[in-house]
Amino acid sequence: MAKFSWFLLFLLVFSTCSVFPQTVQGQDPFTEALENAQIAYRRGELAASTLLLKYALEKDPTATRVYIDLANIYLEKGDFNEAREVLQKGLEKADQADRIKGELVRLDVVFERGFFDPDELESAEIRDFFFYRGLHYHQEGQWDKSIADLKKAIEYDRHLIAAYYFLGLGYIELEEWENAESILEAGLRRDTSFTGINFLLGHLAFRREDYRSAYNYYLRTPANLRDSTVRERISFIQSLLPETPDEPDYERRQEPVDFQRVEPVIDENIPILRVALLTRGLQLSFQAGAPFSISDMDGQELFRGQEKTTYIMKYEQGVFHLTNLEGEVLFSTREKHRLDIEDRHTTLHIFDVEYGEGYFWAGREDRQYRGAFIFEPRDGSRFYFINEVNVEEYLYSVIPSEMPASWPMEALKAQTIAARSYTLNRYYRNPSANYHLVASVINAAYNGTYWEHERSTQAVDATRGLIATYRGLAIDAVYSSNSGGFTEDGELVWGGDVPYLQGQAIFPEHYELDLLPSGLSDWVKERPPSFSRAENFGSATSYRWTRVLLPHEPPVASRVGRITSIIPQERGDSGFVKTVLVKGEQGEEIISGDRIRSQLGGLKSNVFMVEPLFNDQGKPEFFLIWGGGWGHGVGLDQTASAQMAADGIDHAEIIKLFYQGVDLEQRY
Repeated sequence: MAKFSWFLLFLLVFSTCSVFPQTVQGQDPFTEALENAQIAYRRGELAASTLLLKYALEKDPTATRVYIDLANIYLEKGDFNEAREVLQKGLEKADQADRIKGELVRLDVVFERGFFDPDELESAEIRDFFFYRGLHYHQEGQWDKSIADLKKAIEYDRHLIAAYYFLGLGYIELEEWENAESILEAGLRRDTSFTGINFLLGHLAFRREDYRSAYNYYLRTPANLRDSTVRERISFIQSLLPETPDEPDYERRQEPVDFQRVEPVIDENIPILRVALLTRGLQLSFQAGAPFSISDMDGQELFRGQEKTTYIMKYEQGVFHLTNLEGEVLFSTREKHRLDIEDRHTTLHIFDVEYGEGYFWAGREDRQYRGAFIFEPRDGSRFYFINEVNVEEYLYSVIPSEMPASWPMEALKAQTIAARSYTLNRYYRNPSANYHLVASVINAAYNGTYWEHERSTQAVDATRGLIATYRGLAIDAVYSSNSGGFTEDGELVWGGDVPYLQGQAIFPEHYELDLLPSGLSDWVKERPPSFSRAENFGSATSYRWTRVLLPHEPPVASRVGRITSIIPQERGDSGFVKTVLVKGEQGEEIISGDRIRSQLGGLKSNVFMVEPLFNDQGKPEFFLIWGGGWGHGVGLDQTASAQMAADGIDHAEIIKLFYQGVDLEQRY
């Protein structure tokens, strides 16, 4: 195209695209075009980004990354021939032919072409070479070749869990059942959140008639993956086994349990929290470590109970019934009431607490809690069970539930200040509320006194009453497991501009994140040395992870039909996907913010890129997801804080890094 024509095209892009409220100008034409292409791409304007990249290539035909960016945008739009044509041109003209070769290998998953010799590639591309070639052979049904390549990919990156998944599928096709089970279990050990593996392991266990294992795997499989076969097998196992694995063991309730002795925190200045342990209770079995009384909310005693004796609180048709193990009703009431233990040095033992509902780590366990307890009707069939405890005693359990107590002390202190600030922020909103928080990751993990640890207790005691404030108010100090290297703006995730929740890079040194496809690919597929990488803290698959989605699998498929494309529309500074367009055979839907993770089948974070793998009919057979970080990515990055503390950064610096412009204030 002539220079004048390109100039007109360039003007057309800027005059017709309202997505450029702030375009980059005043640099050389190549750099200007590239930076504006990134702005367009981040805002989901793929056509505008394509035009700008073409203009950049005219200015510098050797620019390797522009060929890769342009090809990847064509792939997002589903135009594979254009993508290949761009890369073939790049192979002739680009200054880094090895990178172009690596991209062409990825395209060979879709198109049956000749392969390059891996010896021709740089080491950075070797993992992807074997991985993508293994996927190509998988789709061709060449199982032995696929298995050989996927094994090599794992040798280069033992955390590439998608390779374990496809390797397991290959062994299943060859009916090498033991190898399939072994490799899938290895993948699941490295990333327990890769829930699709549970589905396969359930089938393998069922095949060898290990019904208890099959049952447990099926229960850890997301509900949207439980097809008719899985549902039938669950029913079959329940009818076959005299006691299904998830049923409570009622016999142990007949014996006294061992109670912990705890040291109460007595200070009238510490606010009293109400934490909902159950929000939809049906019944509850418990023992107390000392005699206790149950009273109405006016203080009138309704019942006096014995220590180390099991009682059952049932709720039927709007009436509470306290019974013993023999079923004898000890008292009944329709009203809200409370349970107080006479000795504050002991606890209430609650049998079979269900936790993590809807998550891969859901389960059931006994727990013990400090404080007093309130039974409150919710409706005619469910009740609230609320723990009344002061903030510091609450934090004794929360901190080790949220962060390993073995982590550096300054990180534990930073976590404590964040959790205390978050807790008081919720408390001050409505001190008289029937409850202020729930005992789950919706607010904070609160697992009871079994989780208390002397190191985390030391962190709580050392910072007692210390919170982070902004303009005198306790901040909403949200936190997540791992930001992937960049925290994100709270406004982008949940809406509302919160000055102290601004995204930033979490690197020891300056790092520029390029959000065109080539930069994004490098970002989520590699493991740059940020604080969040923290190899001695947390899981490697929290920092960088993979997922394999089937077109019918994500919850959104129930509304749009079998998925044909997943296209991120807007991104934040960290690569966080703000909105995603999901197209299906029966419609399409735009999903925004934190909902994206759940609607796409339980992604670890919103920082990801999508690669569709197509069958020979041109329809997506799988969606391969590459991502970074675990959680919403706003505020304190727990893993990064551990690395910072290990590097000598104290708790005050950590807090002020993650929450901008805050002060530390001794609240009590």
